[in-house]
Amino acid sequence: MSGMSARVAKNIVGTLGTQLLTFAMAFLVNLYLPRYLGPEGTGKLAIIASWVTVLGVFVPLGTSQVIVKEVARDRTKAGALLANGLALRLLMGITAVPIAYLVAWALGYSREMLILLLVSVPGMVVFVLSDVFATIYQGREELARFNRATLLDKVAYGLAVLLLVAFKAPLWMIAGVAILSGLLTFTFYAVGLRDVLKTLTLPRWADLKSLAVASLPFMGLLIFRTLYGQTDPIVLGAVATKVEAGWYATAFKLVGSAMFFPMALVFALLPTLSRLHGSGDHAGFLSLARRALDISLLVGLPISAAAIFLAKPIVQLLYGPSFAGAAPVLAVGGFGMLLYFVTAVLGLLVISLDRQLVQTRSALIACLFGIPLCILFSWGGHQLWGNAALGAIVSDVLVEVYLGVVYWKALPAELFDTALVSRAVRYTLSALLMVLGLWLSLGTSLGLWGILPCMVVYLAACVLLRCWSPAELRDLRGMLVRRPA
Repeated sequence: MSGMSARVAKNIVGTLGTQLLTFAMAFLVNLYLPRYLGPEGTGKLAIIASWVTVLGVFVPLGTSQVIVKEVARDRTKAGALLANGLALRLLMGITAVPIAYLVAWALGYSREMLILLLVSVPGMVVFVLSDVFATIYQGREELARFNRATLLDKVAYGLAVLLLVAFKAPLWMIAGVAILSGLLTFTFYAVGLRDVLKTLTLPRWADLKSLAVASLPFMGLLIFRTLYGQTDPIVLGAVATKVEAGWYATAFKLVGSAMFFPMALVFALLPTLSRLHGSGDHAGFLSLARRALDISLLVGLPISAAAIFLAKPIVQLLYGPSFAGAAPVLAVGGFGMLLYFVTAVLGLLVISLDRQLVQTRSALIACLFGIPLCILFSWGGHQLWGNAALGAIVSDVLVEVYLGVVYWKALPAELFDTALVSRAVRYTLSALLMVLGLWLSLGTSLGLWGILPCMVVYLAACVLLRCWSPAELRDLRGMLVRRPA
């Protein structure tokens, strides 16, 4: 196995392992926090989190992807890019605080909502500053410390939230936990890059301007993507009730907790794919791209199938009857989850091919029709079924379908071969067997613990249906056990 293949394998396996552990912690938080807050409290927190996320998209200025790609192609630029990235984000972060005050005042939020917003903004600023360090590690394809920092952040955040829930702390204290976990992560990152920090010089205005200009396409993409992706709770709070916003947030968190997987793939593979494209290795690019799509389908199909077919018993088991309105939202969101698993990888490939303007244009169009669609469908869901959250998630799925089609058309046709389609069908059949086993286990004392033997059933079915060739299984074993050259 080549040094590059081994390094890629190590990065993927390490990142996925870390994300799996953080998923477990996030699942615990998502299990206990909505129970403690109830649908209305969950809705309040979701609305504020959406506002903070929208504000936070302007702070990085889209610099993350630029830094990753530049460092991947020339590691000597790491120090200058780190200094410029920190300076830009610190400036924008300071600006975001008074904007948060103005937003809260203009919306006429209650005192509780106002406090939540003002407590949450500093946590967002610390997070985006830490992200600059993460981009340096990502660009250098040195993800071990990034993985440890991610684990530290999620574990610290999760334990603090669970502790506050146990002591029945007010909502604003729970929202403020992100500040402490963010500071821990920032410090951990900085210590690991002492060698780079020693080389830092004061940023020059010309360099700051150059980085900002290069980041504009990515910034546009992030702004539009965030607007259509984060406005649902805000819309629900305006056209429906905070209880319905809470149903949406609960289902969306269950769906979103599985999104760690495609994001881990994107994080691990962006520098390698960018380098392969930059060096003109078209065959290597296509091979790695197909493997990423294959792995995404392998993981995404069973999770999606479980959410679609078992939404009602899962919600009932986890949260009780007060969250019954979240069950149809989870079922529709399960289909959207599979779409996101695929579009996340397709979007990664589009960026790796330096076609980010395709993403920016599509995100703008998605924003222009996605937000009005969300308002219309949310209002319709509230009027027809008393569940605006269901209408909101349907609009999300339609937007994801549109983005998937756009990305697919922007990529080389030879990427999507018949072997990939055949394997997707076999994964689907295997996933249905797993869902059947999980459905049977929910009626027993196993409950959701039945997912463990059902995962074994899924993998066994994949082997029996010959989803992988013997050669591919040997390659996978080699990727997991060999050390990088």
